Amino acid sequence: MRSILRLYLNRFLGLYEVARGRGQYDSQERNIALLYVEIAAASVMTAAANFNSAFALRLGASNALIGLMTSLPALITMLGMIPASAIVERQQKRWPMMLRSLEITRLLWFPLVLIPWVVPQPYQAPAFVALLTFRFLPILVFSAGFDSALADMVPPRLRAQVFSWRNIIATAAVIVSLALVRPWLELAVFPLNYQVVYLIGGIAGMVSQVFLRRIQVPDSLPRVPAERRRGMSLRAMRDAVAGNRQYVRFLTNSLVANSGAYLASPLYILYYVRTLNASDGWIATATLAANIAAMVGYVVWRRFLPRLGESKTLRGTFPLTGLYPLLIALSGSLNGVILVILWYGVISPGLNLSHYNTLLEVCPQARRPTYISVYSSVNNAFAFVLPLLAVALANRFGIVPVMAAASVLWVVGGLMFSLNRVQVDDPSRHPA
Repeated sequence: MRSILRLYLNRFLGLYEVARGRGQYDSQERNIALLYVEIAAASVMTAAANFNSAFALRLGASNALIGLMTSLPALITMLGMIPASAIVERQQKRWPMMLRSLEITRLLWFPLVLIPWVVPQPYQAPAFVALLTFRFLPILVFSAGFDSALADMVPPRLRAQVFSWRNIIATAAVIVSLALVRPWLELAVFPLNYQVVYLIGGIAGMVSQVFLRRIQVPDSLPRVPAERRRGMSLRAMRDAVAGNRQYVRFLTNSLVANSGAYLASPLYILYYVRTLNASDGWIATATLAANIAAMVGYVVWRRFLPRLGESKTLRGTFPLTGLYPLLIALSGSLNGVILVILWYGVISPGLNLSHYNTLLEVCPQARRPTYISVYSSVNNAFAFVLPLLAVALANRFGIVPVMAAASVLWVVGGLMFSLNRVQVDDPSRHPA
């Protein structure tokens, strides 16, 4: 075991040297190394963000506020992504502007640490949710352009490998972080336990920023609109879907399946804490288990995806993962939940990789920021409404029936990828 850990540590240190500009490597190889190193640092911040819902509950958040914490970012994304993508497409030097957007967002993380000290207790949870939500405004520009920039950095034949390794590194970093965080959350007093975790996460996010600045992204050909007109968002949406049958199929199928996921999203933490009385330490353990399973999943799917192809993998994993909310609801115990989390963690990387690669394929390269933003905006319209609806339904009918309904919707959407097939090449099987 030690020899394996030493091997991977040496490999990561080698990547770090490449990222620093050492050795004879071209810009593409160095960019990929930087993508690997920065995600390791960023994932420490992600590990801290895994406790957002738990921290809000400890600060006194109600069920409705937890629903808003899930829904409001989706509303911002729904309204802002298409205008943000239009801004990105008009820029020749997109990367510096995107990085400024991300940097502002990460700097706004640090005030979260101060909330228990500077905000009166009755208002701490609303202030926490409000600041988390506000952070989604500056990141719109980065979000609108990053997927397109990533697709330009990494050729199609390498995407499955690079995206898999990024996720493996990310989950490994989260696993290490959570392993260290778990005893700290149990032993330290509240709110200091959460404050230290959030402070370390914020510092790690700024370290990631340093490596992102070193990535060399070529200038883009700016897309200047022929005329400035009102209703740009609606027109951009129509332009993005008109005449692209495969994109419409992908969007429709994904929207149905994702609606099930959105409906279930605020209920997990409520079920764990309100119904099963989960502690902070157990939440850390569950998150740790999810990331260990995901890391195993990405290792497995990195090998199997090129053999199966995106289309077959997507059709198989989407309906299978749809059982997740139902299995969680039927688990009946914290130990049962852990088993379901492990199962889902191994399967879901296959879905994530195949779905993301297919999204990039159905989007024309020249308009990729707008196409991706339309996809995000339409989905986020549902991601705004459905968590609020889920909490209201759960208050009336109970958490378990609503999670079962979410599973049905998720599975039906997954099956639509077999009935309403998206016909594009499998990028992992067709080198560019």
